Amino acid sequence: MTSKKHDIIIGLDSLRPVRATQFLPGLVVHKSADCPPGKDYLNITHAVTGLAVAFHLQPGDMLAAKEILSRASWTITPDILLESEEHRSLSELVMNSTNRSRSLKQEKRIAKDTGGKRQPASGARWGARRDVVLPRFKVEAKTTKHTTFSVDVKDLAFLKQQAYLENRVGVYIVEMDGKEELCVIPKAEADDELLVEATIKKVRCAGEKSFTLSVAMSVEAVHGAVFELETATGMYYCFSYERFLRLAKRGMNGA
Repeated sequence: MTSKKHDIIIGLDSLRPVRATQFLPGLVVHKSADCPPGKDYLNITHAVTGLAVAFHLQPGDMLAAKEILSRASWTITPDILLESEEHRSLSELVMNSTNRSRSLKQEKRIAKDTGGKRQPASGARWGARRDVVLPRFKVEAKTTKHTTFSVDVKDLAFLKQQAYLENRVGVYIVEMDGKEELCVIPKAEADDELLVEATIKKVRCAGEKSFTLSVAMSVEAVHGAVFELETATGMYYCFSYERFLRLAKRGMNGA
């Protein structure tokens, strides 16, 4: 099917034209506007309003999303869409039925733990993208059912750039095995309070494009270890979620 330009909503009030293809009558699909380099996240957007119906989906999620969203007509006017509980429920069902379900739970928990807010999605006012925004930090949340996780340094660079635009520090939080979490920030953006009562462990990462975090590292981090990661593209600190919460709460209190 031939694609054509559609205007979608970016953030709270700005529009951006993107090339999209028809997904269902009234809906189009396109690459997420805030997709990190090398990733294939897709958004499903209401063609008339530019509102995202579902976002950051994988290509393999499209069949399930189409089955769910086809239960209602999307060739409707903006005022009907914005007031429709049926359409909102279908949007949420898509997000909860895809592999984004664990991520959504993680984001909600981080926002609750820190008092932060989940940032409106690129192309959406109904949902929220993966970020949680705090006074000092911009959080990118990742989750895996495995005991290790490969961190793409391009993702870190992308998060750092986006955080700088908001005068915040980017924090990359990885949940492993459903319970263990590690946080990563650029070493240059860390301040002294991060290292309070910490045991520094230096780790040289051989890969140029990625490095691996593990549950074993998170166990050490819970007991006070802060890993200084040396990569081919820069230096990073890796530390426990509990340590991050202390930093986040100090920031909320203005300390």
